[in-house]
Amino acid sequence: MPISLQQALQDSHADLQQWFLIHQECLLLGHDSFAETGWQMFCALLENHIHFENDALLSAHDGQPGLRWPTTVYRKEHDKLLTMMAQLSDRLQEYHAFAGRYRRLALLELLDAEFRFQHVMAHHEQREEQDLFPVLASGAGSDRLLQQWQDSNQPLQQRAGMLKPQLQDFLSGA
Repeated sequence: MPISLQQALQDSHADLQQWFLIHQECLLLGHDSFAETGWQMFCALLENHIHFENDALLSAHDGQPGLRWPTTVYRKEHDKLLTMMAQLSDRLQEYHAFAGRYRRLALLELLDAEFRFQHVMAHHEQREEQDLFPVLASGAGSDRLLQQWQDSNQPLQQRAGMLKPQLQDFLSGA
């Protein structure tokens, strides 16, 4: 049975959560390189997901009836997530420069900031999965939108498919 646009986007949410967790586990284990790899993959996937939703999904359905929240709410949340992600990227770079006690304290602050980001992202994903995806993904043009999603996401998934086994092997042996 072919996958629906709604399922493809929900799978993307699950994949994002997995990459975020990989990043955080590598941080906790002190493997900076793998933590950075996991973060960069997460960022690339999230940026692609948000750009697809803004440029294709939301643009195709601006003003569509049946949504609990207008599409502008989703766009504003996307902007907030991208801003928070950029701030976390900066904090992660700062964290890598610390050593000893400063590094441990910086890790606590970084994880706290990441927890806040994750909280905002979880609420956003919940809103999308309960309101946006069921309404828009089943509408006219959903097959075309699904193809657009797959075309934009496929190169990233190929890259992720090469990276993930190495990171998972490291984490399973830690």
